[in-house]
Amino acid sequence: MEIKFDFDMDDWMEFQKLYIQNSHQHKRARLISTLIVPGFFIVFLTSYYTNGGSGILLPINFGLISIAWILFYPKHMLNRTMDNARKILENGDNSGTLGIHNLVFSDEGILNQNRNKNLSGLELRKLKKP
Repeated sequence: MEIKFDFDMDDWMEFQKLYIQNSHQHKRARLISTLIVPGFFIVFLTSYYTNGGSGILLPINFGLISIAWILFYPKHMLNRTMDNARKILENGDNSGTLGIHNLVFSDEGILNQNRNKNLSGLELRKLKKP
């Protein structure tokens, strides 16, 4: 069986987006960076009121900023990460990754051939059966 497909920049970016959204490391970094600013505001307000500060306007402003941060920062972080990934991909040599690929499935294994005629494969006899 033979499958031909064109793997372009949009496909790669969708793969990157899926990986970023499901990666444990990125989820942890997103959670920490999302909670740092509201945590800083809570510490600041606690020390402000402990030292004799008064007023209701400061906590309302910090509360609104914290809510906006929690709602909008994760999307901003994803967009920034995707832009950085796109820049890295555009600057490098991607001839082996992007372009037309030809996958050939046979009894011996799986063979991948791209537009530069680079061959890579997986031999089924080398795989151990469970």
